[in-house]
Amino acid sequence: MASPRRLLLITGLCGLVALTGLLPSTASAGLRKLYVSPKGSDGRRCTSARPCRSFDRAYRVARLGQVVIVRGGAYPKQVLEGDGAKARRLARARDVIFRPAPGAKVKVQEIEIRVPHVQFHKMRIVKWEADYDVRDPRTYAAGDLTFRRVRTHHFSLTSVRHVRVIGGTVGPNSGAPSDSGRWPQDGVNINAWPEDRRPPRNIVIKGVYIHDVREPSGEAHSDCIQVTAGVNVRILRNRFRNCEHADLMIKGDQGPIRGFLIENNYLGRTLSAYYSINLYETSRGCKDVLMRNNTALQNIRLDSCSGGRMTGTIQPSMRRYTCSQAKVKVFWNVFESGVRCGRTNRVARVHFVNRARFDLRLARRSAAINRGNPRNFARVDIRGHKRPMGKRPDAGAHERR
Repeated sequence: MASPRRLLLITGLCGLVALTGLLPSTASAGLRKLYVSPKGSDGRRCTSARPCRSFDRAYRVARLGQVVIVRGGAYPKQVLEGDGAKARRLARARDVIFRPAPGAKVKVQEIEIRVPHVQFHKMRIVKWEADYDVRDPRTYAAGDLTFRRVRTHHFSLTSVRHVRVIGGTVGPNSGAPSDSGRWPQDGVNINAWPEDRRPPRNIVIKGVYIHDVREPSGEAHSDCIQVTAGVNVRILRNRFRNCEHADLMIKGDQGPIRGFLIENNYLGRTLSAYYSINLYETSRGCKDVLMRNNTALQNIRLDSCSGGRMTGTIQPSMRRYTCSQAKVKVFWNVFESGVRCGRTNRVARVHFVNRARFDLRLARRSAAINRGNPRNFARVDIRGHKRPMGKRPDAGAHERR
């Protein structure tokens, strides 16, 4: 049995962990489940027999770490109000988790999030947004959010921190009309407002299929993901297809671009633009942007980010002029045509399992096998398989067994 002094020390350390926000964002054992239903009432206590109607009511009733069971059906727009925020001063805490009842199909028209420490699992949300307003933080306090296997047409993050979008789908954006009938320009929009006040920070988008993002009007600029400010952003193991202007547009119009990792993505051809990744430097700079082990069916912009590196990546071509103008450091890549642009790169046709059907796994004897960066590579591939499998890692997002 532990001594009183040891127990006191353990208790103190647990308290320190709680105060510094280092507790994992998982459900707490022993807390009863709460319930919401399209037929419920917000005058109730969110029990199984007396479910609540709105997500906001359930969040207010819940304790951190508690699970809210969402019964099947269609839900109107939900607003999680900032004045009900829990532990708003903690960067991380145990989350309130919304997940469907077993076998239930849940569709939510829209969710507007102004609270921290919340998760949504395995449901369809037509569109959602999370905001932090630095001018009135008592009202807007979104952050520490997780979306797992959620299907949506569009989402936006404004000045929020600690957000994880894991699995699921985004698109088409035409499926998410606004109150005025217009639909969002982008599939995903990550921004800061007011400019330079609070850039989004610690964002992860992983394993998501982002597709069919079209321009709603002739003057629109529509990207699958557009980032106008961000610090410590991870874009990992996603698939981009049928994006109008760019699979991924990164430009520091509203704040810094710093600490990006773009890794293990399949990047399809855009519908009407020049680049799959358009990395654009502004007066705010472009620092520590690493593009590693991606497979791109359209070229990546290399002339506009002096703090960028591209390695272990497959892309269609490299022109002599592009190579001479590149600000991004380019090493250990495979280009299907053009010039090498450095002794570690290779020019050779890459064979995929089925390029036309967007199956970008490397085919047998592909030129990209064993041609990745031997010192700087993703430790797993787009499917989560260990890398390397051979003498050296393969170039691109897929590691052939």
